[in-house]
Amino acid sequence: MTFEEFVETVCSILDSIADPHFISQLFLLTDYSGKFLSNYIGCLENMKASIDDIYRKLGSPFPI
Repeated sequence: MTFEEFVETVCSILDSIADPHFISQLFLLTDYSGKFLSNYIGCLENMKASIDDIYRKLGSPFPI
């Protein structure tokens, strides 16, 4: 199986029955009606800025 065939196969599997390693991120972040379960989504590529943003929104200094 080529990588392209693998991707097509994985994308054709419904999230509700997919292996946890292949579930879409959107499925993990929403409920069954499509409503977001989180009020903040940080960015792993810029984790420090995301953490700083969370603490700023909480009105609390970052613990050292």
